[in-house]
Amino acid sequence: MLVAFTTTSSAATLPVSIKIAEERLGCSEKVYGFTLPLGNTCNMDGAAIQYSVIAIFACNLFGLDITPERIFQFIFLSLILSIGAAGVKGSGIVMSTIIIQTIIGDVGLTLIPVMAAVWPILDPFATMANNVGDLTGTTLVSKSLKMLDEDVYNS
Repeated sequence: MLVAFTTTSSAATLPVSIKIAEERLGCSEKVYGFTLPLGNTCNMDGAAIQYSVIAIFACNLFGLDITPERIFQFIFLSLILSIGAAGVKGSGIVMSTIIIQTIIGDVGLTLIPVMAAVWPILDPFATMANNVGDLTGTTLVSKSLKMLDEDVYNS
């Protein structure tokens, strides 16, 4: 969690996650060798949450009603953008630009400098959530496949 928080990069955290999955969680290499790189690429929980919050903030700022259809649009766009986001520092600013422009249009792009200023404060928490989610999923899959070394996990 500390490495994810300080690097704000899911890609930079992957080697540490692999080591933790094997040495501290007791997960099988057959499991973490697949789930951690896949989760690193596709499982961006923190980013998806941030994009939805940004969309709601932008709608409130520009006076747009938040309807059930718009909420569905926020969720759908946030999930798609989080899967497509690179696991590197600052990529969320680009993805935020996409969601704001899709929902509000070019007028919403005036919000991007504010996002760029706030992003370094938010990004460490999102990256840490992504990393914890990857390790939790890996542990659960290992347990369900009976490939978890419970002695290592419990120690």
